[in-house]
Amino acid sequence: MCGRFFRKQKQGYAGDLDGLGDVLRQLAVQGDQTNIAPSSSIWAIGRKAGGSLGLSPLRWGLIPYWWRDAAMPGKSFNARLEEAADKPMWRRAVTRGRCLIPASGWIEWQPDDKRKQPWQITLPGGEGMMFAGLYDRWVSAEGETPVFSAAICTTSALPVLADLHPRMPVVLKPEAWGAWLDPANDIRSLAGSVVSLYEREAVERGVNRVEESADLFSAAPRRSAS
Repeated sequence: MCGRFFRKQKQGYAGDLDGLGDVLRQLAVQGDQTNIAPSSSIWAIGRKAGGSLGLSPLRWGLIPYWWRDAAMPGKSFNARLEEAADKPMWRRAVTRGRCLIPASGWIEWQPDDKRKQPWQITLPGGEGMMFAGLYDRWVSAEGETPVFSAAICTTSALPVLADLHPRMPVVLKPEAWGAWLDPANDIRSLAGSVVSLYEREAVERGVNRVEESADLFSAAPRRSAS
């Protein structure tokens, strides 16, 4: 599962997609996003009509084009990678709305002494990561301004993280970023293109409150990974 993540302004990314540098420079001036929760505005990278990369703000929590209500569907902020191509909720996004969602890491909660302990999960060396994302365009029956929204794809958690939660976001290897954005590729075939090395650190429980800032992360108590 991925129900909270964060993105730092000064973040390096290892990918070499054509045009990625320009997009990342646009992203770098957007400022930090700390403690991002569903329904927040997030940044996503996708292909424009001409094929070049573009950066767009999206609402986190996908509203499919056929949805009848402006309220976000329940738990539509995550899409199971292995099911997305077959589910009406995600089907059009799989073929027409793939994107990369830049992040510095995500938060997962583990039961600890009858309370849930939040853990910060990042890549070694503080490298930036890209979540596999899906997006769609929704317009109300009244023809109001379109809402562009997105979901983060998830997969079965790797053994090193499975004690926190059975699911984890699909963190794509840099060499798979281009393949993910190509709708000709079966998304299920990319299940093996997930980054396998992570660092984890326990953080203060104050992060449970969405309004809390990144100071909670820098002041976090350290625990060894299990």
